[in-house]
Formats: sequence, structure tokens, C-alpha cells
Amino acid sequence: MVTGTLGGQAASGYTLEPTPRLDEGLRLAEFATAMIDISDGIAADAPRLAAASGCGAVIWLERLPRAAGASLEQAAGGGEDYELLAALPHDASVPEWTTVVGELRAAAGVELLDADGSPRQLAGWDHFR
Repeated sequence: MVTGTLGGQAASGYTLEPTPRLDEGLRLAEFATAMIDISDGIAADAPRLAAASGCGAVIWLERLPRAAGASLEQAAGGGEDYELLAALPHDASVPEWTTVVGELRAAAGVELLDADGSPRQLAGWDHFR
């Protein structure tokens, strides 16, 4: 699941003041099994979370909560949003201020899936581009 909306920094030309999700992070840390801030876009940070957890994941792109004016590509690959991506146990209550965007799975690798279920190749933020 993710907090907030994604792609706002990319849509604004990276001019927005970031809001750290400190309170949300502390609340999620009570039951999340893994968590990372989305500083390089979910397309880059979901694979990092999954690899560190020894698993894979699927992300349903149509579920990404997009900031006003953000494209799907900006929501998935734009950096500097600093929202949180967390893995929760299946039996956990999902907080109302989060959005479920995918699930972890045993097979390695992360798939980004379009609404029709087809895989999409999107890159995260690259500070050297």
C-alpha cells in the first residue's frame, strides 16, 4: 500500500515542498512487514522493497493514486514524492489514508501491470539522466 498521491513532484517540475510522512510511518511500523519511502518512483522502489524482503511483487498501475495533473508514467516513475510504500500482512486492516496498489508474491521480480493485465516497462527516477 501507499500513502498519499504519486507523481505530484514530476507534474510540478519538481518544485513542490515535500511532506515527510513521519506520523504515518510510525503508525505503519506497528504492523507493516516492510516499508520504504518512494523517493525514486514506485517503479524503482517496489523492486527494492521486494528484493530486501526476499520476494517479488505485482503492482496494478491503475490503482496508483495520482496527484492532480500527474500522468500514469509520472506517478510510477517520477521521483521525490516521498510517500511511503509498505507491505502489510494479509489479515491487517488497511488504514483509510492508504491505497492498496499491489501484493507481494513468492516469485522474484516485480511486475507493473496495466488495467488489462499486460506488463508495462516503466523506469523509476534516475538522478543521472
